[in-house]
Amino acid sequence: MVRSRGHITALRMTVACAKLFAMKMLQVRNIPERLHREPRRRAKARGQTLTDYVQEVLDREVARPSLEEIFDRIESRRPVDLDISVAEFIRQERTKREAS
Repeated sequence: MVRSRGHITALRMTVACAKLFAMKMLQVRNIPERLHREPRRRAKARGQTLTDYVQEVLDREVARPSLEEIFDRIESRRPVDLDISVAEFIRQERTKREAS
């Protein structure tokens, strides 16, 4: 099937519009000058737009579990019984490492 240039352009526009409508906007107001200047500088140094840089920063941040989630995971696990104090366990492990 041969597609016309107009058909391909229309398809690209449809895809672009679908992406645009799937995206949400986040606006941050009243931030200190340094919080605007520094991300702008870092984005420029990486050859990125400010939007792309801020999206990367937000992606990294939300990919990490919150402290509450980490503590919940720890609390949900069974306690470990070492039969010795934690300090003694660490001493023994350090001695083993130094011996090898």
